[in-house]
Amino acid sequence: MQTTVSLCLTGNLHCETALPSGATLSIDPALRRDQPGAGPSPLDLLALAHGACMTMMLAKAAKQQGWDVSNLHVSVTHEYGTELPTELLRAVVRFRLPHPFGAAEQAILRAGAETCPIHRSLRAPVEIQMECPQ
Repeated sequence: MQTTVSLCLTGNLHCETALPSGATLSIDPALRRDQPGAGPSPLDLLALAHGACMTMMLAKAAKQQGWDVSNLHVSVTHEYGTELPTELLRAVVRFRLPHPFGAAEQAILRAGAETCPIHRSLRAPVEIQMECPQ
């Protein structure tokens, strides 16, 4: 499986993107978070992708068991170091389940969430190839 997105730096650290679905997304640096109309930052997008992926994998595991997890709420906190270059130091993903699940059921849901490829990639070395053709 492969996915490709396209970005264009339009100036002043602002990027316009094209997603495989044809949708577009504006991305701005974190320092503009409080400005009206600012898009999400790359760090926001990483946290969103991490949480969304884990949520979908948890829901898939629940569906396989015949459990309904509609209205599941999730928050993701990514903590970054203050030293340059900045690195992700800690990620906390909090699932607020829509109704009580026992320890055994929670273990199944947690195992499902942990199959998220983004989650797994954040835990392991990933080969990154950069190209700058002329």
